[in-house]
Amino acid sequence: MPFLGLLGLLLGDASVLEQAMPPKMGSEAPLQELESSSPDSTLKVLPFVIEGSVESFDPVKKAQELAQTISRKWCGTYSSFNDGSRINVTLLFSKVKPIGQIVSLDGQLLIDGSEVDLRGNLNAQSNQIELLIISNQRILDIEPGGTFLGLAGLERLLWNSPRLNNPGGYIDLNSKCSAQSSKAQTIFTVL
Repeated sequence: MPFLGLLGLLLGDASVLEQAMPPKMGSEAPLQELESSSPDSTLKVLPFVIEGSVESFDPVKKAQELAQTISRKWCGTYSSFNDGSRINVTLLFSKVKPIGQIVSLDGQLLIDGSEVDLRGNLNAQSNQIELLIISNQRILDIEPGGTFLGLAGLERLLWNSPRLNNPGGYIDLNSKCSAQSSKAQTIFTVL
């Protein structure tokens, strides 16, 4: 019974619905006229030539080249967003392997006299890198579960902490390490 009452209300207000409809436009062509005109008779397909070079970039080949040429040692500084401190760091890659268009990276980050293990990927096409901390120890504000992200290779990596109350930091790296950092590296490697 309540359903019929609702239906009755809808049908009772039909005149209101008809008033809300826009009036028919006089400039519209009747449907028969549109169907009778043949669109194929007036269109002509013209030949065209695509100018410019075709992209010949092969990301798989680039990943293989990167695996051979990427520096295994990077030196730089870590800058914390917490307190603004700057600390010397060394990034070492012990295993570099191409997998499709990705370069798989395993290595260590030496910072403040301690070492954390890293594992990551470098996308040969976009040059983006992600390094994950796989050690269980915390060094400064770098802690397990966080990631280093680079949008343009290894020159600058942003530290993304796993916790919201840690603002993170960034590492500026250079593949040309000075003699002083090389000596420090030798000491770390022996230990």
